[in-house]
Amino acid sequence: MSYNIYTGILKMNTEFTQNSERINFSYDLTNKALVDLKKKYSLESIAGEGSDLSKAINMLGWVSQNIYHNGSRPSPEPMNALLLLEYAFGKGEEHSLNCRAQAIILTECLLAVGIFARTVYIMPFSPYDMDNHVVTHVYISELNKWIMLDPTFNSYVKNKQGIILDIFEVRDLLANQQEVFFNEEMNYNGAPYDKKEYENYLAKDLFYFKTHEKSSFYAESNGRVITICPKYYDVKNANIFDAEYRLKKWEDDEEMQEWLKDGQEWLEALKNQHVLFGSPEELLKVPFFTN
Repeated sequence: MSYNIYTGILKMNTEFTQNSERINFSYDLTNKALVDLKKKYSLESIAGEGSDLSKAINMLGWVSQNIYHNGSRPSPEPMNALLLLEYAFGKGEEHSLNCRAQAIILTECLLAVGIFARTVYIMPFSPYDMDNHVVTHVYISELNKWIMLDPTFNSYVKNKQGIILDIFEVRDLLANQQEVFFNEEMNYNGAPYDKKEYENYLAKDLFYFKTHEKSSFYAESNGRVITICPKYYDVKNANIFDAEYRLKKWEDDEEMQEWLKDGQEWLEALKNQHVLFGSPEELLKVPFFTN
């Protein structure tokens, strides 16, 4: 039933917002911290000497294999690959990270070996959902296209022709209830994962998207957040309703009391937030090198 609901929501929301202001998606491949990251973890050796696609898939497998996922566990700050890998690499469940941290690691590792990539938050329709997912969007030069890589599930999505898809192509197939295919290596923390359940999860969370305008080491520390969403969706109110719902749901939870103090400030910030909209066409442009 959830598959029909989620895909139906996508089907009824296929027209996206256009740029509300000038957008300049950019990529920093030469940051000193990225050089340090590449050297410390021998990333060029991990990526190998093949095509951009083989390098990206090798890096996906490396991150997925060595970082244990736990979506309910808070990740250390600041959210950058050097700190996150220091905390979690090869340390198992006791040092697990959430999907956001895993995607940031994969994105920054790909940037470090010279491959254009960005972290993308994939978001659900309902403000009462309290769950979203985070993936890495990667530009593959020899294919002249973007693809979606998901380090939480060591996965990527293909159509029936075997072409690896970007986030909007995956969304479109799901909206039309067309069959999608996953790589054989797909797994969750090393164990098999039900592909239909994962397909439902993607259908739920591919409603709208958020990413940073500049993709770089510790992208969350600078640059504007760009939102790409269906044209008639009130994303600002959705964010406010989400915050209000969390504050109400957790008001009697002792473990959440510290978060609730910051949550009130977060809610006020959302009420004053200026949402900057981008378009799918802008996000899918051929990337260019910037410092």
